[in-house]
Amino acid sequence: MSRPFIFLRENTPEVQQRLADEGFDICCCADFSGSIWLNGCLLGKDIHIHGVGYPDETDDYWNQPSDVVVERVLEDERECGNEIVDCGTDVDKFVTELRRLYI
Repeated sequence: MSRPFIFLRENTPEVQQRLADEGFDICCCADFSGSIWLNGCLLGKDIHIHGVGYPDETDDYWNQPSDVVVERVLEDERECGNEIVDCGTDVDKFVTELRRLYI
């Protein structure tokens, strides 16, 4: 089953706080070293915000620089047939897209 992959090309403490203020749950992976982007997904009835781009030292495929990791994430999402929703650095658009698709 296809699902949208909604992401924001920004990850700062201020953005995370804004998203938390909007009522989204922020996963601890958003603070991992290398988490340069954020994405949102529905888990149960809540929208969770996750970091994108951090390396996984236990897996050679994912143990790469952040820019390589994010491109691989996008490639994997496309291969799964998932819609890619790129919000750029527009936090308002990110919030709107998450709510439009998940609420």
